[in-house]
Amino acid sequence: MSSNLLLEVTDVSRRFARGLRQSMRYAASDIFRQLLRPGLPEDQTLRSGEFWAVRNVSFSLKRGEAVGILGNNGAGKSTLLKLITGIYKPTAGRIHVAGRIGAIVELGSAFAPNLTGRENLRPQAMMHGYGADLRQAQLDRIVEFADIGDFIDSPVRHYSTGMRARLGFAVAALCEPDLLVVDEVLAVGDLAFQNKCLRFVEEFRERGGSVIFVGHNPVQMQAACDRGIVLERGRITFEGSMVDAIDRLFNSAEKESTKALAAKAAEGSPLPALLPSNGQETRGRIEVHTAGVYYHQPENSGAKGSIVVDLTVEVREVAPVPQIVITFFSTTSANAIALSVSEAMSLPLGVHHVKMEIPSVPLCPGDYLVKLAIIAGYAPFPVWTQGWMGDAPRMIRIPGNPTMVGNLARLISAKIQLDSQLSISKLTAASGDSAKTEYDNEVSIERDAEDLRSVPQISERS
Repeated sequence: MSSNLLLEVTDVSRRFARGLRQSMRYAASDIFRQLLRPGLPEDQTLRSGEFWAVRNVSFSLKRGEAVGILGNNGAGKSTLLKLITGIYKPTAGRIHVAGRIGAIVELGSAFAPNLTGRENLRPQAMMHGYGADLRQAQLDRIVEFADIGDFIDSPVRHYSTGMRARLGFAVAALCEPDLLVVDEVLAVGDLAFQNKCLRFVEEFRERGGSVIFVGHNPVQMQAACDRGIVLERGRITFEGSMVDAIDRLFNSAEKESTKALAAKAAEGSPLPALLPSNGQETRGRIEVHTAGVYYHQPENSGAKGSIVVDLTVEVREVAPVPQIVITFFSTTSANAIALSVSEAMSLPLGVHHVKMEIPSVPLCPGDYLVKLAIIAGYAPFPVWTQGWMGDAPRMIRIPGNPTMVGNLARLISAKIQLDSQLSISKLTAASGDSAKTEYDNEVSIERDAEDLRSVPQISERS
């Protein structure tokens, strides 16, 4: 194993029995077989009622790298993390870790519920590799990072899920591991804590630490990880850049959704009122007819420019309030640089002109790819996307002389969260008609939904 490699997973498999009685019977049989014939490798044949949770998985992780593991529920993500952290023993294969692991695999599962958060710190730190000589200053750092206030002296059973996430991440991250393993913890923390964790991960990697993330949030995964691995039914089906991994996962989900809709249509069942992510005409609750992205140059030379996202949205059925997500990428990097999430929109039935404005964009001059999405609480995936599903993202150009030093995202080693403003006006245009906007008399990149998947456009406004 190379000195630069921190983790090496080679042909790892793990099987389980579906029933408790079968599991106990097979476990007893395996124990007696190992006692009678020590060193005998396990039989790779599945017995009655067994299944492979992880099968023939191989990958490696260098120091300073971050990899995200993606997949639907039941794909084997958490099982793989438990194999890496030593909670499970592989049925076959080998895992080698050249360092100490800090893991948050099952959120708060190791906390003693009747002890306070502070009383849990020392045994938790010892579980992560610290000895009994743990200094008080180190415990104070954990308490400060968790930032749960006076609740640190309350029993853990009174903690919310988010508070457990804060304390669990603080213990695992600040116990100076070489490899940080995080399973879904950022899905339950509030936005401020999520940003705090992402900044810590950036600094941790700069010091030579490596990270394995499991999650379902594409924005967070792209912000935190260089590489992505997609698991399907326990096997690796893709390994590459995080952007390509997310595209692969979304495409797979879209195909499965299309198959399910086709099956229901063949059976004569009513179709659900959801809009597929490709923006095509459907019986969807929300449909985007036109979309545009515009950059406005500042009036003063020292000021920052602004960006406007202009959408014509038709609401065909009242649904939980949607939100617009805009994400910026450098043309030379697979990682997200900045993002902005709009406030929730309360849209009645009909066609609406929605304008999302980012009044200050602190990015250095150059070209940037822009990807759009609309998310809503009733759908597990975005109800509309542009640039995420194989269609071309938009491109904006911020005029000036490009300079890497001027990019605030790289200076602070964190992703920029951009504030935005939202305005909505009801339109009288009928469904599918081309609606007029305030940009109709200007050179714009507004297109019909079908045209949005064409060559990326550049739009600058002064």
